[in-house]
Amino acid sequence: MQIDSNHLFVDGDLRSSPNFGGVITPRFIVVHYTAGGGLDGSVSALENAGLSAHLLIGRDGKVVQTVPFNRRAFHAGKSQWKGYTSLNNHSIGIEVCNYGWLFQRDDGKFQRPGRFGATPALDASKVIVADHKNGWPRRCGWEIYPDRQLKALTKVCEALLAHYGSLIEIVGHDDISPDRKQDPGPAMPMESLQLLAERRHEDPDTAVTRYEVTARSGLNVRGGPGTNHGVVGVLAFHQQVHGLQREGDWLAVDFEGDGFIDGFVHSAFVRVV
Repeated sequence: MQIDSNHLFVDGDLRSSPNFGGVITPRFIVVHYTAGGGLDGSVSALENAGLSAHLLIGRDGKVVQTVPFNRRAFHAGKSQWKGYTSLNNHSIGIEVCNYGWLFQRDDGKFQRPGRFGATPALDASKVIVADHKNGWPRRCGWEIYPDRQLKALTKVCEALLAHYGSLIEIVGHDDISPDRKQDPGPAMPMESLQLLAERRHEDPDTAVTRYEVTARSGLNVRGGPGTNHGVVGVLAFHQQVHGLQREGDWLAVDFEGDGFIDGFVHSAFVRVV
């Protein structure tokens, strides 16, 4: 899966949402479940509610993009994680079609009532029974994510991590909003997803290109890709940095050596070492 200069998947299924905000530099991937049924209905439900996610993934593994990856989507709400608040401003949101937590009925099947109607009744083979790590709900059933859906989610995360050097970690909505959210829940193998990000930073094959500053008077480092972003630092003449990704004429750079974006410089004033 490749991402183009417009921050969209090449040849992807795009259903543009009107619900998006300004430009972001993504630091996290936030995984959600929809708490609902099919992919088409979930796309419509988010749009009608004034919400959005960058991607939605159906149970069959089909992926739909509704917001470019460099624009703010409305998926996280009140949230915080590792010093960041309002994670909509710092993350790519992925909604995975899944019913979430379910109660066991007298006949052994699992179902959840709701103001818009009950979920389908699922056989015990389609759920796991577990306590949520945040304490609630307890001893509920959780719809199992199908293998092809998880494979699609993994491929999506791998593509995002490869393209956006600014990404630090993959987290669940229940990590960043633990007092009010349960998604993606115990059925989601979050440990495997989190390892994708960890391995990206440990893998020597992902080494980035080194650049040298050619501006004799020094080079401003800005908080985003453009002069409309504030100056966050200055690089000295001949100073070397790692280039992580390009956004038009601007280069995201790492000058602290930790693999994360420290700012952006204009590519006209650096050269490959």
